[in-house]
Formats: sequence, C-alpha cells, structure tokens
Amino acid sequence: MQLTRWVLLVLVQLALSVQIASAAGGGGGGDLGAGSGRGPDLNEVFREGVELLAEGDCKRAERKFRTVVKAVARNPEANYLRGAALQCQGKHKAAARYFKKAARYDEKMYAAYEKLGISYLALGKQEDAETQLERLETLERGCDAKCPVKLREARSKLARAIAGPDETESDETGDEAGTDGEHSLLFDSVADPQTAYLGAVQLINSGRFEEAIEELRRLTGAIGPHADVLNYLGYAHRRLGLFDPALAYYEQALAIDPLHRGANEYLGEMWAELGRFGEARRRLAVLDEACPFGCAEYEDLKRVIELRVVAAR
Repeated sequence: MQLTRWVLLVLVQLALSVQIASAAGGGGGGDLGAGSGRGPDLNEVFREGVELLAEGDCKRAERKFRTVVKAVARNPEANYLRGAALQCQGKHKAAARYFKKAARYDEKMYAAYEKLGISYLALGKQEDAETQLERLETLERGCDAKCPVKLREARSKLARAIAGPDETESDETGDEAGTDGEHSLLFDSVADPQTAYLGAVQLINSGRFEEAIEELRRLTGAIGPHADVLNYLGYAHRRLGLFDPALAYYEQALAIDPLHRGANEYLGEMWAELGRFGEARRRLAVLDEACPFGCAEYEDLKRVIELRVVAAR
C-alpha cells in the first residue's frame, strides 16, 4: 500500500514537471493578445489615462482609471493612478482611499505609501503621514543593502514632505529636496511590450520565477491590467508557494476575461494542489464551457485533478 502511494506521488510530480516545462503553451499563448476580454479595451483606456495624467489633465485621467478600477477592482496600478489623478486635483480624501487600496493589493508599491502620506499631510493628519513613513522605513530595514531604489526614493520624499519646506538637504538617493516631478506619478515605460512579455515567459519556463515576476510587474505598470500578464504573475507566485498573491492575480485575470483558459487552468491546478477539489472542478467546468471542442487546458487540468485526488487518498 505504501509503495503504491509512493508511485502515485512520483506520477504526480512527473505530470507537474511536464507542465512546468511547457508553461508558455497553456498559460496564455505565445503572444500578448487583446487583454480586455469583455467590455472596453482596458489597456487602451489605461494608456490614455497615463497620457492624460502626464499632460496634467487630471480630471479626464481620473475618469479613465475609474473605468479600469471598475473592471478590475483589485488592480494595484490602476488604484494607485486613480489616487494620483485625484490627488493632483486636490481631492486628498478620495485619493487616500485609492492609495490605501494600492498598498493593500501590492505591498511593494512603495509610491502608494508615499503619496498616501502626502495626502494625509494635506488633510492635516500628521500622525497618519508619519505612520506611512514608518512603514516605508520598516520595509527598508527588512531589505538592507538590497533595497529597491524606488523604496529609498519613496521613503526619502515622504520624509522631506513631513519635515516641511525648510528641509533642503539631499539624501543618499541623490534627489534634491523639494523636487518631485510628475514622472514620479507614473510607472516605468516598456518600449516593446510583446518582447518583454515573451522574455518573462521564457524566464518562467527556465524556472526563474522571481525574475519573471519583476518583469511582469514592470509590464503591468506600463500597459495596465492584462489577463495574460496577470495569469503568469499568478503562475510564477504559485510556483514560489506564494498562494495568496497568486490567487489575487488569477482573480484579476478572470475579472477581465472570465473564460481565460490559462487562468482557469492554473487556478484550478492551484486549488488541486491545495486539496480543494471542489474549487478545482469548478474551474474545469468553466474550461468545458470555454472549450466546446476541447482544449489542452481542459485536459491538463482534468489530469492534474485526477492525479491529486488519487494521491490524496
């Protein structure tokens, strides 16, 4: 009996290793396709919002990001940029709400803490602003010499804002006090999203999940929420055993495209891995609807569920 169970576990691992090697085939395809699913093209709306915000047309930019947030409520980039658009209109109470959401959905969105602190200062909430600075300082202590530049910049800018206009010294980031150009509201640009996407998928297929996550996060900041990108962010986090963020990314992908085959397959595999077979079978049922003539994602998920069920006995 023990030998049989051992053989079954080996079969499960072999099946999963085959899927890892071919992740690009099942997750979202080789190309970065249309990311809007149903409704408006969210990536186009996001791009328009970024352009309007960069031009200083904050009111119209906020309308664009409102559309994106309505479709993908848990997307940190869209929440952050909606907050930025509100902040530059002087609507600090509303802005704070979206900065808080951005930081809640992505604790590494350091600028959200900074901008939240700025809005708190505008609202006369000095202690709340200092709390945000403490959070940034805690994050900085946790990474020591490996801290991202963006974390140091966010902490530095908020510290100067709290210190007041008389603070003129620069710190180790090299930023002069009081300079905070509009570019700081925006994320890094990506010259060729398709190439960046394919590069990230290649990193995933090589098992370099942490590097892939960084590339995919940068891509999401540049083009907005895209079902294929969010799906692979979920997959990479799951492969690292980070199930909570993986679930959040899968849910964002499915909010954009409920019938996204890759996201349904990978989310179902995660539920099967966690022994939650009812949820896994619900994803299989969605794939059955999405693939009326059959598809690899349905067959792969069905096989994983069967193997996991047998191994769990």
